[in-house]
Amino acid sequence: MDKSLSYRLSNALLIFFLIVIVGLSAIKLLFPAENYRQEIAQTLTEISGFPVQLNGELEWFLSPLPSLYIEQVHLDQLEINLNRVNISFRLIDLLLLQGAPSSVEIEQLIPSRRMPQIPELKQIAINFDEPQAAPTSLGFLINRPSSARHSPNQSSLETARHQQDTPLAFKAVIHQPQPNTFVIDGDLSSGVEIDAQLIISELLTSLDYSITLEAPAISASSKGRLHRSAESISIEIAQLTTPHLQLSGRTHWLSSNTGIESQFYSQSLQIPDYCFSKNAPLEAPRCHDLALLMMLPGANHIQVASLNLFAHKAENVAFDWQTTDGKLTISQLVADAYKGKFNLNARYQIRSGQWDVELNGEGIKVEDFLTPLTEQPQLFGQGAVKLLGSGTLNDPTPANYSLSGNIEITNGRTELFNLEEELCKQVKGVVLSDLT
Repeated sequence: MDKSLSYRLSNALLIFFLIVIVGLSAIKLLFPAENYRQEIAQTLTEISGFPVQLNGELEWFLSPLPSLYIEQVHLDQLEINLNRVNISFRLIDLLLLQGAPSSVEIEQLIPSRRMPQIPELKQIAINFDEPQAAPTSLGFLINRPSSARHSPNQSSLETARHQQDTPLAFKAVIHQPQPNTFVIDGDLSSGVEIDAQLIISELLTSLDYSITLEAPAISASSKGRLHRSAESISIEIAQLTTPHLQLSGRTHWLSSNTGIESQFYSQSLQIPDYCFSKNAPLEAPRCHDLALLMMLPGANHIQVASLNLFAHKAENVAFDWQTTDGKLTISQLVADAYKGKFNLNARYQIRSGQWDVELNGEGIKVEDFLTPLTEQPQLFGQGAVKLLGSGTLNDPTPANYSLSGNIEITNGRTELFNLEEELCKQVKGVVLSDLT
């Protein structure tokens, strides 16, 4: 190519881009974004499907791409605030009068009211390949308050909690195979893969979901439907499967008082012994599903047809639990076990592993009940139990727990001469009453 022609083309392109930059600068000066606050809010409302309120600073920027900066976007129906939003546009799209964004960056997403159960999302990035098209990629950080450094003696519940406290990074590629349907292929920190399919209703009042999670130490899958109204958000869980759990249920979130209530149902629940062993910190990843279930926010209730724990089986189990400020409280646990009925209330300090429990039972088979507490029970019969106990879960040796209370036995038998003396040797602090 002739050098003079190449030179003239280069100058022409340079002049063209200078004209574009000067033109955009003139637009910024002649048409300040603040003067079009209402029109911008209306456009964002039409795109999102939710009423949008713009708060604070509103300004055009030219570098590195033409963009609109909004200090805060308030979505009243969802009760969330998007802080420091930057909406970028391709230069060619603006020249073709196409105002669809090429990317959206949100510094912070938080509830508009104080809701400690909801994690804070930061550094959210949404990208679009084509104007007027669905997003093609998504990324964000899940911010959690930092926790105290964990000790080597902490329980599996606390180890899982500590790992959950650190920020998580999420990145995903999004496909839209058909209208209102989105397929998400994502990765979370620590090698966690998340695949999801979301089907959104026309009126944006419900969402059908199917999610699969794969990680080195845990896998999970779930299907269900999310419903949204002005008063509440609820999730109908048709199926939730992990290595130790098979649940269905419902989670209901009342926006009026930020209360969360959850109910779960399971035919069978297996709790492995290694989740409570001395090596609990090493085994913690294998018990994450159980730990996360017990740390769910709000008031929780579960009904289990069959529960297996420490090689013993309980049936018709139902109880309520709540985790607040690192303290797990189990209230009104009822179950059929050892041929009788039990009622239990317990409290567990997640960080220290300390627990205390109040247990009442009637019509139980005494020798089976004593088996976990003594290697060779010497007492047989039917009885009623009232026990108080405390100890440390991550070190279940007899020196680190205590029990006190009464066992009243009817139709009992033993070959020992002094029942109370022998029983008190085997189970510290238990007082025997023989009612035969």
